[in-house]
Amino acid sequence: MLIWVVSGDALEGVIGMPLRKSMTSHIEGREILADEMLSAAFSHTSLLSLPHALNELLPLIELAADGDPATVVTSSQVGGLLD
Repeated sequence: MLIWVVSGDALEGVIGMPLRKSMTSHIEGREILADEMLSAAFSHTSLLSLPHALNELLPLIELAADGDPATVVTSSQVGGLLD
């Protein structure tokens, strides 16, 4: 599983990475994209932001770790990381 913590122009760089599509996490559909709010929650690491980050991240981890490459990780779909 791979969690991408990027936004804006950096996301385009991730999408365009030549070797990304050969990575196991991509092939198996186990990429998670942390949106700006989730990224900020990790960055602040406060008693208020960490519970929010965990509440947002846990369902995405469950999707990515279910063992079925056909399961769509919603944050990756919204962010444009899917083929």
